[in-house]
Amino acid sequence: MGLLFIPVWKEAPFIRLVIPFIAGILLEFFVKINPAIYRLTLFCCISTTITVTYFKLSVQFKYVIIYGACVNILFICMGGLITHYNDTSDKANLVEELCRRPATIIVSLEEPASAKPKSYKAQCFIASIQNNNLSAAPGTGIIVYFRKDSTASPPQYGDRIAFIKSPERIKNIPFAKGFDYVKYCALRNIYFQIFLNKHEYVLLKSKDHKWLPSILFSIQKWVTGVLKEFIPGKKEYGLAEALLIGYKDDLDKNLVQSYSNTGVVHVVAISGLHLGLVYALLKYLCIPLGKKSIGRWLSPLVILAGLWLFSLLAGGSPSVLRSAVMFSFIVTGEAINRRTSTFNNLAASAFFLLCYDPYWLWDIGFQLSYAALISIVVFMKPVHDLFVLKNKILDIVWKLNAVTLAAQILTLPICIYYFHQFPTLFMVTNFIAVPLSGLILMGEIALCGLSFIKSIAGPVGWLVTWMLKIMNGSVEMLDNYPYSTITGLNISVSQVILLYIAIVAAGIWLIAGLRQALLLALAAGILFMGVRLI
Repeated sequence: MGLLFIPVWKEAPFIRLVIPFIAGILLEFFVKINPAIYRLTLFCCISTTITVTYFKLSVQFKYVIIYGACVNILFICMGGLITHYNDTSDKANLVEELCRRPATIIVSLEEPASAKPKSYKAQCFIASIQNNNLSAAPGTGIIVYFRKDSTASPPQYGDRIAFIKSPERIKNIPFAKGFDYVKYCALRNIYFQIFLNKHEYVLLKSKDHKWLPSILFSIQKWVTGVLKEFIPGKKEYGLAEALLIGYKDDLDKNLVQSYSNTGVVHVVAISGLHLGLVYALLKYLCIPLGKKSIGRWLSPLVILAGLWLFSLLAGGSPSVLRSAVMFSFIVTGEAINRRTSTFNNLAASAFFLLCYDPYWLWDIGFQLSYAALISIVVFMKPVHDLFVLKNKILDIVWKLNAVTLAAQILTLPICIYYFHQFPTLFMVTNFIAVPLSGLILMGEIALCGLSFIKSIAGPVGWLVTWMLKIMNGSVEMLDNYPYSTITGLNISVSQVILLYIAIVAAGIWLIAGLRQALLLALAAGILFMGVRLI
């Protein structure tokens, strides 16, 4: 079985780096090691590695195991240190300590306030806390709810406000069973929330505007205005916003539940799926460029420019930017080396994304994006080859289903773990929703580009609205079918690991025909059922 992975290890060196790096992130998250130990270990590993490189080649080969161990430990320490310096829980404790007495708190809005039934909600950044002679800049996040007032508009992005009222710790949502809202917010550096009436805060003259978020929020505001003008209907407009810019505040809750129950919730918000559609379209359009000598470099530049322009048009949300970085590595890797490994590009993008924010490792979108892409790369061809269809139209239909099936293989354990359900009709709903969402996305981009020409934008908006109604109606109809969703599936982390071992081993057995892999899959499956019965 080890021989099967030798080409992957050789062609994808970043896999050998990202695995110990993730191990270091997990080590620091669960154990909390003193950073001095990391630094000392890093120094020893770097010194040993440099020393070994000065030896003769014959001696280097003799100590290759020590060299490899030092490199792995080095990346474990890197992951641990980066996670330690990104941990803001101590700063949250500082805020709590300072707010035990009356203190002046100054916060700045990191996003435009979104309207709720009785308030406006905004994610803010605690800039400073002043308590008597003590002053601190904790740099932690806080969710502020501004009471709605007909006489005043809420603060906007970049505004700074001051108040004396003490914030409270974020608490778990009582009716959200199985969802740890406190942990979800903490991983995003948000620990507190506060409700403010008009007379409880003061709007300061100083602003905290950053040029890039300002541009992104301006684009987002313009896009929502265009969609609202040309797409009538609350359900259709709310879904159109979510598809194009990831704005979910206007989504119909019952509609979102229908999408979740039928296994197509991934099309509701702009993510790797939609960026993948844009990437595929740009790659197809750049085929003529590839035939020219200059096309080798011009084609990837056009694709990269298109991906990032779309990401900015989509509002630049974290999930979109992560997907843009991921596809940028794939495009760059293909441009540098035509025979580059997709696994290496994915591992490289994951490594640099986790260097920026190691807590993305616990982000559901991050996990699902990489699981789906790896699953498609590994299983799409074997699944497609199960049926050989000579008819081109039928083959295209089967390819679409093969991609859907392949993506489900490695995302299934994550979906069951987080959502505790399994959609039995996912094949049917994905077959309808995935191509339709792609067409809708392209239609929305065209609508934004043609919004200045009302005579053309009107029909385009009508067409997009019609497709949205078809997709929503199909999903809601399938959701009403009996047994369309198997609910109450609660599994532990150990069961998720066992399920992945069983899936991967079964995949190796089916692809490579290794009997040992089949035995491992059966053993993992039996252990999975055993743990469930305990």
